[in-house]
Amino acid sequence: MPFHEGELAVQQQAGVEAAAQRVSGALKHGFEPAATEFLRSRPFAIASSIAPSGRLWASLITGPPGFLTVTGPQTLNLNPISTLDSQLLQNLHTNPTMGLLTLDLSARRRLRVNGYAENVTEQGMQLQVQQVFFNCPKYLQTRYLISNDHARATPAPAESASHLSSAQQDWIAHTDTFFIATAHPKKGADISHRGGFPEVLQVVNPNQLLFPDYKGNNMFQSFGNIAVNPQVGLLIIDFDHGHTLQLTGKAELLWDDPRQQQFNGAQRLVKVTIEQVREIRHVCPLRWQFGEFSPVIPPQLSAP
Repeated sequence: MPFHEGELAVQQQAGVEAAAQRVSGALKHGFEPAATEFLRSRPFAIASSIAPSGRLWASLITGPPGFLTVTGPQTLNLNPISTLDSQLLQNLHTNPTMGLLTLDLSARRRLRVNGYAENVTEQGMQLQVQQVFFNCPKYLQTRYLISNDHARATPAPAESASHLSSAQQDWIAHTDTFFIATAHPKKGADISHRGGFPEVLQVVNPNQLLFPDYKGNNMFQSFGNIAVNPQVGLLIIDFDHGHTLQLTGKAELLWDDPRQQQFNGAQRLVKVTIEQVREIRHVCPLRWQFGEFSPVIPPQLSAP
């Protein structure tokens, strides 16, 4: 059975069980040549991890092209790592489950790799994988890497708070891309991408966010995890300046919320209640130039 009980429950509620089964063949238990080649060229990845408290975090990892190397049918080597979040490092030492997502934003390609980390240090680690699969290009904005200077990153100390500042709320209101970490108690951690026009991630108040779920692949890996375990972690990257914003809290799936009308094309909503905020400035050595919005994003009344 490719799906756990949470995924099956959400698929059933959405009425897409048959469609999910049809695409489940994309889920692999090891690396195929296309995945191996794709990983070798990527200079960054997004990772999910679980803190001892049970909170989830989504973190940025960077390295020179070639730092993601497949060394066996189910083994991914991450070395040398240039950027490694201290929160991720701490979490993996107590709970090795990790989800990994790497992307080629210029080509709208993304690959998810889930498994368990071993031999974790600041310089590198190995990931023993349980699941590998390419995602479809939906809702990915194109961005072109214009600078990859790993000597430039001089991150400031992480700034933590229990709620969003006014500046962080403004940052979120202008974002078109974010990443969400989820986890199943037995199946482990996962990380996925979400995208749309700016304000796709709506600030309700300093401790609450709302975002739409558009039509996807119908497997509902993230939502299936949330149905079983509401803990989530969000990561927002400032692609122009190299800052990151990490949020951890709890999510709730909203199936019939009247606010769904605010998001054209939304099939349901997700409410995120924020418990901790973590901002790190100048942490990412990479810089991107924006290309264009995904052509499949449902048009909004104020679409750019």
